[in-house]
Amino acid sequence: MDILKERAKLGDSLLAPINLILDRQRGDILSTFVGKSGDLTHTILNNEETLRRVADYCYEFLPWPLRMAVKKPTFVEFVLTHRHAVLAQLAQPA
Repeated sequence: MDILKERAKLGDSLLAPINLILDRQRGDILSTFVGKSGDLTHTILNNEETLRRVADYCYEFLPWPLRMAVKKPTFVEFVLTHRHAVLAQLAQPA
């Protein structure tokens, strides 16, 4: 299989659960960053360490079969690569 097709399939498999987690855990995630100056999503987007913390948090809420198939470092890199999609979901009103 073509590597681009594999990555697209992985993206499709991960974005839906990430969006669900962000919807359910939005309050907890955002409360972690309360007190930060400036626009919250801008702060998270431009700070790789902060985005890694969001990814670590979300990884724990993935369904266990997905966690068995996708290891944490791979998931974190995926979130970093797709940071705009993740932050767009996080920034949506509840």
